[in-house]
Amino acid sequence: MLVLTLGMGLGRFLYTPMLPVMMAEGAFSFSQLSWIASGNYAGYLAGSLLFSFGAFHQPSRLRPFLLVSALASGLLILAMAWLPPFILVLLIRFLAGVASAGMLIFGSTLIMQHTRHPFVLAALFSGVGIGIALGNEYVLAGLHFAFSSQTLWQGAGALSGMMLIALTLLMPSKKHAIAPMPLAKTEQQIMSWWLLAILYGLAGFGYIIVATYLPLMAKDAGSPLLTAHLWTLVGLSIVPGCFGWLWAAKRWGLCLA
Repeated sequence: MLVLTLGMGLGRFLYTPMLPVMMAEGAFSFSQLSWIASGNYAGYLAGSLLFSFGAFHQPSRLRPFLLVSALASGLLILAMAWLPPFILVLLIRFLAGVASAGMLIFGSTLIMQHTRHPFVLAALFSGVGIGIALGNEYVLAGLHFAFSSQTLWQGAGALSGMMLIALTLLMPSKKHAIAPMPLAKTEQQIMSWWLLAILYGLAGFGYIIVATYLPLMAKDAGSPLLTAHLWTLVGLSIVPGCFGWLWAAKRWGLCLA
C-alpha cells in the first residue's frame, strides 16, 4: 500500500490539486500546466515500456530499483518547490512519471515474489486511492494556512521522505520470497498482452482528463465543501473498488469482471 501511496498517489496525482494553486499564482498558464501534466503521463508511458525489459526484473535488482524509484519520486516532488522555468518543470514531471512507473512495476513484482494472496495485491493498489485522498487533504490544509505552492511542494517532499524511510524499514526480506510457479504447458494465458494493453489504455483515456482537471471542473458545482473534497472522495472510492473488483473476479471470472 505504501509503495503506491508514494509512487502514484503523491508522485503522480498530487499534481491534480496543485494545478489550480499554481494557476492561481500566475506562475504558469493553463496551457503550460496542461503540457506539464501531459509530460508526466508521457514519462509514465516511457517508464512502463523501459521497465518491462527482463534485465530490470532479476530478483536481486528489484529492491534497489524500487528504492531508487522511491527516492527519485520524493526528490522530484521536492524539485517542484524551486519553481524552475517551464521547460525544466516539464522535464521534472516527465521524470516523475518514469519514477511512478518504476514504483508500480518494481513494487508489484516484489510483492508477488513474497505472496500471491489476492487480498495483499488489492491492498497494494488501494494505496493509489489513499495517496490521492492524503494529497488532496494535505493541499487543502496548506491552503487554509495560506501556504504558497512552493511551500506545499516542500512539505510534500518532506512527507515523501518519511514514506521512503518507512518503505525501507518495511521492505520484505529476501529469505521470505516464495519460489516462482511456472505455468503448466496446458495452461493458457487468460488474456494476451496486446489486449491487456488496449484495455489499460482505454481505461486511462477514460479517466485521465477528469483525474487531471477535476478540481477545476468542479469549481462551479454549487457546494464549496463538495468541490474542495471531491478529489478526496475519488481517492477513497478507489480503496473499496480494489477489493470489490477482486470479489467480482472471484464471483464471475476475471474476464467478465
